[in-house]
Amino acid sequence: MKRILLIIFLASSVSAGYSQTPDILFPAKKDGLWGFININGQWVIKPSYFNALEFTEGIAAVREFGKWGYVNAHGEWVIRPQYEQATPFSEELAAVVYQNRWGFIDHTGEFVIEPVYEKASSYSEGLAVVTRGDHYRFIDHTGTVITDGAYLRALPFTEGLAPVNRQNNKGFINTTGQLVITHTFAHANPFSEGLAQVSEHGKWGFIDHSGNIVIPFQYSNTTQFSEGLASAMHNGKWGYLDKTGAWAIKQKFNIAYPFYLGYAVSGLEGKYGVIDSGGNWIIRPEFEMIGKAGRSVSLKEEIRSRIRKVYSVWQLKKEFEKTEDYALRMKRENQETAMDSIATLVLKSYGNRMISLSRAELGYYDADREFFAIYIPGTLPASIKVPIDEALWFKENWHNASISDTQFAIAGEKFVLTGYSVVIGSNEYRYDPQSGDLTALSQATRAWTDEIEIPEIVWRVNNPDQVAAAQIYAAKPGTSDVDRDIPVTRVTNKNTFALIIGNEDYRSFQGGLNDEINVSYAAIDAEIFSKYVNKTLGVPKKNITLLTNATAGQIKQALAKMSQIAKAYEGEAAFIFYYAGHGLPDEVSRKPYIIPVDVNGADLSFAISLDEALGKLTENPHTRVTVFLDACFTGGARNESLVSSRGVKIRPKSPFVKGNLVMFSASSGNESAFAFNEKAHGMFTYFLLKKLHESEGRVSYKELSDYLTQEVRRNAIITNNKAQTPEVMVSPSLEQSWKDFNLLVHYKPEVVRSDRR
Repeated sequence: MKRILLIIFLASSVSAGYSQTPDILFPAKKDGLWGFININGQWVIKPSYFNALEFTEGIAAVREFGKWGYVNAHGEWVIRPQYEQATPFSEELAAVVYQNRWGFIDHTGEFVIEPVYEKASSYSEGLAVVTRGDHYRFIDHTGTVITDGAYLRALPFTEGLAPVNRQNNKGFINTTGQLVITHTFAHANPFSEGLAQVSEHGKWGFIDHSGNIVIPFQYSNTTQFSEGLASAMHNGKWGYLDKTGAWAIKQKFNIAYPFYLGYAVSGLEGKYGVIDSGGNWIIRPEFEMIGKAGRSVSLKEEIRSRIRKVYSVWQLKKEFEKTEDYALRMKRENQETAMDSIATLVLKSYGNRMISLSRAELGYYDADREFFAIYIPGTLPASIKVPIDEALWFKENWHNASISDTQFAIAGEKFVLTGYSVVIGSNEYRYDPQSGDLTALSQATRAWTDEIEIPEIVWRVNNPDQVAAAQIYAAKPGTSDVDRDIPVTRVTNKNTFALIIGNEDYRSFQGGLNDEINVSYAAIDAEIFSKYVNKTLGVPKKNITLLTNATAGQIKQALAKMSQIAKAYEGEAAFIFYYAGHGLPDEVSRKPYIIPVDVNGADLSFAISLDEALGKLTENPHTRVTVFLDACFTGGARNESLVSSRGVKIRPKSPFVKGNLVMFSASSGNESAFAFNEKAHGMFTYFLLKKLHESEGRVSYKELSDYLTQEVRRNAIITNNKAQTPEVMVSPSLEQSWKDFNLLVHYKPEVVRSDRR
């Protein structure tokens, strides 16, 4: 009963309102002094310090009159200046120098590990490097030495490995001190995103976790990989490499630093600015120096704040909630259960949205313990139990792996995976946190949710013992029958590409809207459909672009990418486009528009017309474009009209369909597209997935169309008491052939060529 009551009131509030883009600040120097600027290049903390480092865990180290201290995002002292040197906080500790010795302080400025070391690094993966005398050692958060050896040189652990020198032997050790990679390179730096910088004869390249050279020695200098890119200098200029060694951003900078939070500091003609991942200047190069980007609010505090907000909404009495039901819900044990569940759900929501599971890297295999290491940017290293007789197969098929069923904790500014599954084909490998993995994880993870106090009840009632049974009418997202046991095909549609968009959370991006404005289940619709496209239709994961809660810029960029893919494949590529979210018609032209989450329905200037979207998908040669729209364009929606003040619906004008295009729409005419709460999906999407599940993808377009029309029409009347009739639109060139098409077995109609010359 407790769980049922909780689900009813949390279904729409956990994911709404969280910060998609944290407040990002950069330390910047101008006229000889340091301050902090935002992403617009505006001063947030005016330049007044002699030096400054990046924000981590919500505070930044700054130097004033020869001493270092720490300030918050308002420029207020959190720790007064008193140290001779200081470093950014990492894993809730910072290395500082006091009376010529290094030690570690907490956020109060108190020493947790006394200043007794000649050198010290920041903590990374639960361990720090320190020196006493001529040797390097690794210590944990208590200051205990955890490795047997004393090294002539050592750098911090990353991805479960640390580069060390010992008695003329060079290599990378794991956290037990075992040497797992040996090498003879002149220099070797820590791993990042699966690759480590190494140098030979004055040139730099990159190796993988097996010690193999992946990017040859040809660069005068490099930085580590971060967010898929690494800066490198060649012939006196810096640019950015991808993991194949190709230039992702061409050489044009005098200096270039790693990406973080989507931005990188770069220099030109003696001045510094900030670029985005496309190499475009976000902040023009006009500063004397700019430091690394940082979050002005710690990840931990941001999530704590979100938990408090969700709880404050949960504890309010609802308009249509009986007093006796509210009394039951407000019993102390139910409040405690609610707080625990909210914390778990908020962590999962943040983790799934902020961590790119598709960028997971497979690390080394520990044959003795039968574990593979797994590295995901933004998380501490994880591992998965794989029997030794399956290990080679697992490694060879890693490119087909998907990670799901994730559970998270927080360690400093990083997530920790406390539960997840790795699925390859029909094989599933479940992470067991009790199995004993990288021990630093459990040491770094704190039970910080225990510190969140349960607020006082906002509204109290009489007769607290009166109890009424609660009924559940909505399933939990991710638990529907079509979300499980997704069929896996052996067919590979390597020339098929998919753009899948689920726009659910409009409220977080537009002030003044209420939760009802969101499009229920649109995000899970897109996520599950993407799994079917990959597993059931055989489209490689790298060919799938999945966007949830997409802005106008993100959608336009993704459509442009599809167009460029079509151009590059010279007529040999097919496309699948799926959209779930709000749609609206222009009140005058009746032209239908896709509504990004950051576009207000009252002003369609920055919305994306359906004609524009379809035009991008068909403007270059292609074999076929298949479109699925779980949206209506009348002004109605699954929950509430995005522009409810209009009061009436507008029958949209049919879009212009050209090329080899077939479009399946969720509704016809002036109908709305509704949710299917019982299945936690859109009505149209549920039956689309249902048919793909039943047929294992072997269904003709005619069979799919007939099934959708029948099932959606019947269930919409029964469930929502309103009409909803899917329809199909095809380009003139396919009027006689589209019914025989099949998403799994790829038929190739005549290639459509662009009219452009």
